[in-house]
Amino acid sequence: MHLQGALNALSQFPFSFINQDSGYSLSCPINTPLSCSNDTVIEDSCCFEYPGGIFLQTQFWDYLPSFYEPAEELEKYSKNFTLHGLWPDNCDGSYAQFCDSSRDIDYNVTEMLLNQDLYQSDNLPMLPSNAGTLLVDDMKTWWKSNNGNDQSLWIHEYNKHGTCINTMKPGCYSRWFEDDLITENDKDEYEKLVKRGIYDYFDISMKLFKKLNTYEALAKHNILPSETQTYKREDIARALSESFDDKQVFFKCDKYNSINEIWYYHLLSKGSPILDNDIDVFKAIDSFTPYSGCSSEGIHYYPKGFKPPAYNPPHSPGNGNKKKLGTGSLRISTKKGALTGFLTNKGKWMTKGTEANYELYDAEFGNVNLKTRMGYCGVNQKNNLFECNSKYNRNPTQFSYDESSGIISYSGKDLWFSEKYPSGRVQSNVIWKDNNDSKEYEYRLKFNRRY
Repeated sequence: MHLQGALNALSQFPFSFINQDSGYSLSCPINTPLSCSNDTVIEDSCCFEYPGGIFLQTQFWDYLPSFYEPAEELEKYSKNFTLHGLWPDNCDGSYAQFCDSSRDIDYNVTEMLLNQDLYQSDNLPMLPSNAGTLLVDDMKTWWKSNNGNDQSLWIHEYNKHGTCINTMKPGCYSRWFEDDLITENDKDEYEKLVKRGIYDYFDISMKLFKKLNTYEALAKHNILPSETQTYKREDIARALSESFDDKQVFFKCDKYNSINEIWYYHLLSKGSPILDNDIDVFKAIDSFTPYSGCSSEGIHYYPKGFKPPAYNPPHSPGNGNKKKLGTGSLRISTKKGALTGFLTNKGKWMTKGTEANYELYDAEFGNVNLKTRMGYCGVNQKNNLFECNSKYNRNPTQFSYDESSGIISYSGKDLWFSEKYPSGRVQSNVIWKDNNDSKEYEYRLKFNRRY
């Protein structure tokens, strides 16, 4: 039972409005429909999370020795997973990323969170005076990066995923004010709304992480870290499911066939968790897929600090150097070779000429970056054009790469299209396909690795 089963299993809610005594001037239904349900139309985008109605709470099991964790700290982490992030996915399993650069964190977010005057207003629900301090303490403990710079992971997760949570936009926060809507023209108050959204994203992520104790879920079934003991895939799946309302939980194994990541899928039973700061609105559902990279048996669950055979530690912590995965070309790929050609160094489709060199790099915190001599590659947010130029050098777009097939995808979808067929040296734009409309020239992009 996957998404539709979850929708059928969880009840729908009556449509009524928030009482004025609640402290909010927001005219939203008290009980909105379950996210990803279209039974009731909620026109107000501040009241219903759409299109990102699925939320993934993701956790790491980073067992490899880390240069930023002294040996004496290993004991603290030996019985705990750490937080990766909270991701809003679309109802079809695709996802948006880096949705609003105007709200990107490009400053010291730790200092911001510790200074509550930056995100507290008399018209917003009051926070305890030590809320920021407690949150930062939790994040420093449980939201760990494997590059030695925890704050870089926090910033990445918010910029990539937090800016895509519809109901956390400043315009929605301004609805809670008793006065007129706060706009960007009111710079000081508007900036407080932006930063309150940042605080809430981190706060809700931490609270949901604490609710989902993966280590204990596995330990209850005698699945414990070991240098030698191995486990069956079905036993791991059963243990995780039992702790998550009997729903299927996604887990991932690394190249050593060892558990290293867990994804918990949720829907929302209210329009947004920020209205009541309530993690109970997250309702468990089955993951879209059960696992990745894990064999049916012989799965390792290595203890923290263990060095697998042939382990090569990184050279230095947090140096920002990207690992190059290979050099090759990007080719047009269709069933039975109906369309042919390659991409130029600017990201255009051609059928004749010399293939451009594309370099594939490990992206920070997951996925991959693409680069040509013109610069890093990205997808233009205004028109979905694939392009490679210097404007993406500061914040390269993250793509997904299937190592077995070579297929490059973006935001959970791997189809691209062009509006015309290139002829001779005439080039065609490459456009990311973000819907199910049929296109005449539709294809996938395949990385053809040369070395």
